[in-house]
Amino acid sequence: MAEKLKDFDVELQSGKYLFKYCKFDVNALQIIINKTLYFCSPDKLNDPLDSNFDIEITNPNNFKEKTRDNIKYSGFPLSEDVKLLLKDYGSVMGNVKSQKKLFEGYFKYMQNTFLGICSFSTKIKDGNLLWSHYANEAKGLCLVFDKEKLVESLSQKLGFGYRILKGNLDYDGIKPLLVKITEDNDLEYSFSHLFSKTKHWSSEEEYRIVLEKYESSPFDFGYSMFYPFLKFDDSCLEFIIWGERILEEHSQLLLKLKDEHVFAAELLNHEFDR
Repeated sequence: MAEKLKDFDVELQSGKYLFKYCKFDVNALQIIINKTLYFCSPDKLNDPLDSNFDIEITNPNNFKEKTRDNIKYSGFPLSEDVKLLLKDYGSVMGNVKSQKKLFEGYFKYMQNTFLGICSFSTKIKDGNLLWSHYANEAKGLCLVFDKEKLVESLSQKLGFGYRILKGNLDYDGIKPLLVKITEDNDLEYSFSHLFSKTKHWSSEEEYRIVLEKYESSPFDFGYSMFYPFLKFDDSCLEFIIWGERILEEHSQLLLKLKDEHVFAAELLNHEFDR
């Protein structure tokens, strides 16, 4: 038995899996039973810096009156500061500081309204801090996904106008949001800041999947709404590991759900860090 657990522990550390540590609550049951992931707005994440960024404009001299008008009529709610900048076109033309202020409000709205993040860890060994912080002090769960299957499944189930971005986080500090103004006054941009954090978070070894409602042009907000849920195939969730301190009624409910074939994942007790 000990040898079998050891082999399984090695398998979990193979790099094949993503680990989602979570409380035992309605959100966890939605993942397990409904096969649905929730993509949280960046400004609602536990790290307040996740929704912050610096703007870096690669070609500010390309800012033209049409660029201003595209932002003005995009459907994005304008603050008083932004209204003043848009009204006085001359103060923005060639003024990098004013352009940054304008784009900051614009992209912050875009990010927190039309984009969501689902976080995982690539770490199972020495994961006690993750159990403590995210799984209710080991009273919760660790949901184990096959990374390749999950990414493929989510990609196939995207609605019209949506795309996903994915990757491991970089812990060398928060990267800027890069903006390029094209010749036809459209915008090319990267959300690389969403895949970067300070070194204080490096022990989490985080992997993110970002869901974005992506229009034909970033200026076209219109009246579309962001839907923060995305389903995945049954086979993506390989294992459900419950914490050492899980409540008896919660473990019994999981066993009952298993007996009723609500999910196909293998149930395991958490013993790997002892």
